[in-house]
Amino acid sequence: MKQYKKPNTIVEYLLESTKRDPYKTAFSDENQSITYKDFLDASERIGSAISLKFRKTREPIVVLIGRNVESICAFFGISLSNNFYVPVDPAQPALRIRKIIEQVTPMAVLAAVEVSEEIRSIFSCPFLDYHEISAFPADHIQLVMLQSHCLDTDTDPLYAICTSGSTGTPKAVLVSHRSVLDFIPVCCSTFSFGASDVFGNQAPFDFDVSVKDIYSSLFCGESMYIIPKKCFTMPKRLVQTLEEQKITTIVWAVSALCIVA
Repeated sequence: MKQYKKPNTIVEYLLESTKRDPYKTAFSDENQSITYKDFLDASERIGSAISLKFRKTREPIVVLIGRNVESICAFFGISLSNNFYVPVDPAQPALRIRKIIEQVTPMAVLAAVEVSEEIRSIFSCPFLDYHEISAFPADHIQLVMLQSHCLDTDTDPLYAICTSGSTGTPKAVLVSHRSVLDFIPVCCSTFSFGASDVFGNQAPFDFDVSVKDIYSSLFCGESMYIIPKKCFTMPKRLVQTLEEQKITTIVWAVSALCIVA
């Protein structure tokens, strides 16, 4: 069984994989793909913009997610600013989104997809446009300072994911950097994930199974394809997509696996 060296920060996942193969595809969806180098650049610009605008750390930032590359760039940019992300699907009922906001009281909201005015009106905090902040010039000195002097990997949260709310109220669960740093190397070693693998992501980004896809890919230097949601209503198209994208690895819910079976 291959043994992996555990990094000291989440950022090392991306830095090491970028150093090994900067022009390899890191993430892709049905509309675009992004190399490790470009993913790092986009994340650094987002992190710099957030750091300059708010001058705060360890604060929650809601990301209105889609099944796209931009959502993952937003996650990592927020992490680089030493704040933590809260993925929220804007297609959810407005009442549930309001309850999530009450739980996390976000410093800001970053939209990685187009959202309606109804959803925008829910938030009283600053609303960040993805395309605007991802065009911001990167401040490498500030980002290095944040990561080396301000980040406590043992206690600082990396993200918060809200439960399904079976009792009527979704509950935000905080996950620290250390939890992911300890888990991912063991996961990759146990299942022998490697740089030649291609993950086929099925889990929505507001569901914690997606963490295995995203961070295992970054840690091992793999590629990850975000499978369009529509494929899971068309089994034949789903199998074709797995073949076309040369998917080698899937970590799916049982209900999704049953579609293929």
